[in-house]
Amino acid sequence: MPSRPRVPEISLFQIRETIRAQMKLHTELPPPAEMRAIRERAGLSLHDVAKAIGCTHAAVGFWETGARTPQGEMLHRYMEALRTMQEA
Repeated sequence: MPSRPRVPEISLFQIRETIRAQMKLHTELPPPAEMRAIRERAGLSLHDVAKAIGCTHAAVGFWETGARTPQGEMLHRYMEALRTMQEA
């Protein structure tokens, strides 16, 4: 009988902190029109931002129109890009 894959142990604290961090990022994400305005004020194109964070320009466009919301690692990367563009 084959053994089942081992599931890494995660504490309840780690689960809670991970969920809280994700929720915080989603609440910090500006409205779509503001995301576009931040990018445009920085003088960057959809392609520029997409290349910097490792996604397609279409994905960034979807986020800026509100058609979709970045998830997981892309959310983290996009939030960092937005912060950086605001500092410029």
